[in-house]
Amino acid sequence: MHKSISSVQNSLIKQFIQLSEKSRERKKQGLFIIEGQREISLAL
Repeated sequence: MHKSISSVQNSLIKQFIQLSEKSRERKKQGLFIIEGQREISLAL
């Protein structure tokens, strides 16, 4: 599933920034960010 993001005002970008910067937001949403091929393959 691919989504095209054309604006930094996009809600997905705002959510990504919050998740990457704020542990409170990660706990609240029950989500986290995985970066890099190795980490993604380990998570799968």
